[in-house]
Amino acid sequence: MKNAFLGLLSIVIAFMFLAILGEAVLRVNHVAKEALTGNTILKFELEEELGWVGTRDYAYSGELRDAAQQVYRVDITANENGFRAFGDPLHSQRRKVLFLGDSFTHALQVSDDKTYFSLLADRLDLEVFALGVDGYGTLQQFLMLDRYVDRIKPDAIVLQLCPNDFVNNHYQVELQSPRNNNGMRRPYWIDGAVQYRLPRAMPWLRHFANAHSRLLYFILTRLDRLSFKSG
Repeated sequence: MKNAFLGLLSIVIAFMFLAILGEAVLRVNHVAKEALTGNTILKFELEEELGWVGTRDYAYSGELRDAAQQVYRVDITANENGFRAFGDPLHSQRRKVLFLGDSFTHALQVSDDKTYFSLLADRLDLEVFALGVDGYGTLQQFLMLDRYVDRIKPDAIVLQLCPNDFVNNHYQVELQSPRNNNGMRRPYWIDGAVQYRLPRAMPWLRHFANAHSRLLYFILTRLDRLSFKSG
């Protein structure tokens, strides 16, 4: 009995050691990459009201690969509130246009001067403000609008939509979607009120991983990918 207990204890200690080691390796790797390249690694930060936001003061300068695996150069930035473009809201004489959207507006594969809203600003002589976040649904975009509209006072608002918004806007639909599911806590409009849900099995474990454990997040996201490919 004693030997069995000691054997079990040894397994538990070994598992804990490996888990701590894996967590440390992932965190050190993240810090080292940022220190060596000067680039921001994480693309989002968790936030109470919106669920998550684009990383503030994001900066990436380097090379990426397109769908054909061709290398191209990018210089990507976002300001302290995650805006990819933030004009002059007080003194500009041009028409102010606020763009809100998801990953197409977040555009973390496109240099600042090549985004669709930057091209529109140049061609139509607009004062542009652009805020998008990967995976956002329409309610999250509305909450962003409510947060910044009085500060910007735009003359026009452009809401960028995508087919997956129909999934991301509905909790039960997103829960059943392995592809268009971000696995993070987000606001939904349910029964006439804003309610927060995480559209995955064992939401408490997912939220813990998202907030506190790089290792558990790594494992769960890889399992999601395997499940999607096998399904």
